Amino acid sequence: MAANTVVQTQTIDVSRDGFYCYSTSAFSPGADIRAVIEIPCPCDLSAAPALVLRCDVCVIRVEFKADGSGYGLGCKILDYCVCRP
Repeated sequence: MAANTVVQTQTIDVSRDGFYCYSTSAFSPGADIRAVIEIPCPCDLSAAPALVLRCDVCVIRVEFKADGSGYGLGCKILDYCVCRP
């Protein structure tokens, strides 16, 4: 994948060490990428802005989705910062 390519994914699970997401684009295990994660406020979604994390991550695991629609990616967060939405 070319540098500076933007790929939108759907994050399924987030922990303090990493996250799991679905992607229609393939990534290789061991790939270092920059990710931006928007986490909506669990209270009033219409009034509160999302929490935005800019992360440097390493792709740890790549799985083919059973329905053939893409890939599941397990990513380890190496470093992050909280950004303004």
